[in-house]
Amino acid sequence: SLHKYYVEEAEIALAESDHQHADIYQLKGRAAAGGAEPQPAVIGTFEWHVPNRSRADIESARARLMTALGDGHKQSHPEQLARAQVYFDCWVEEEHEDIWLRKPGVAVYQPDDIKRCKNGFEEAMRFDQKAMSYIIYFDFDKSNLRPDARVVVQDVIAAAKKGIKWV
Repeated sequence: SLHKYYVEEAEIALAESDHQHADIYQLKGRAAAGGAEPQPAVIGTFEWHVPNRSRADIESARARLMTALGDGHKQSHPEQLARAQVYFDCWVEEEHEDIWLRKPGVAVYQPDDIKRCKNGFEEAMRFDQKAMSYIIYFDFDKSNLRPDARVVVQDVIAAAKKGIKWV
């Protein structure tokens, strides 16, 4: 999925004659096709700088993305998470262009491109959580929680805090 979406984003960049960023998407796509897991863009590094007006939103979005990458969503929602990662990279790239390409007197460079990528990221990050089932076993004719049941109860609490429905 990462490969497919990075290639699509590379084609969009090429259509804008943005060969430099198309190459970045192509490299990430090839890495994903080869089994590697390219990391989402990191702002403030040599490659990516973003305007101060969007820095906090992007840092927060990256933190959410990294949490989703580590929370098992790669297994439960691989397509959606791949879209989120590529849209995040697109959002960073478009904001980065704003610093270098915006002309004096223009509020934001390519606001429609920024909106497309940011909205795409936000939409992809809305994971359709299915209700989780939890089973708690008790010893015969007993009502006290067994040690293994306490672990399940902690899982239910953690899921509830994340907003996951449970039955």
